[in-house]
Amino acid sequence: MGTHAKVPGTRQAASPPRDVERGRGPVTFIPQRERLSYLFHLAQLFERLHGLMAVFAVIDGFVVLRVIPVRQPRGARTVGCVYKQGQWWFYDVRADQIIRPANELAATAREIGTQMETVVAA
Repeated sequence: MGTHAKVPGTRQAASPPRDVERGRGPVTFIPQRERLSYLFHLAQLFERLHGLMAVFAVIDGFVVLRVIPVRQPRGARTVGCVYKQGQWWFYDVRADQIIRPANELAATAREIGTQMETVVAA
């Protein structure tokens, strides 16, 4: 019986990724802790911006940051963090547009804050 066989009352090993089962070998693994670190540090910067709050959510298994204007919750933005071209980037999940490199935390917070002020004022 293999490691992945289901036996009642025993701990089950996770199934291998489908790519490995097909014989293509292991897929490149991108550590999720880096994504979380960038989003966490960005969330801390929103604590200093008045009128905005940041909460974490999960969309399709990925942690994202919801930036919500306190007085107009419908104007919220969902910010994700994606690994592309050898580095981490913040992106607008709904618009599917890159915002800035994840290393530029303060600039990203200012840009999102400014855009949200414009939306709230409209």
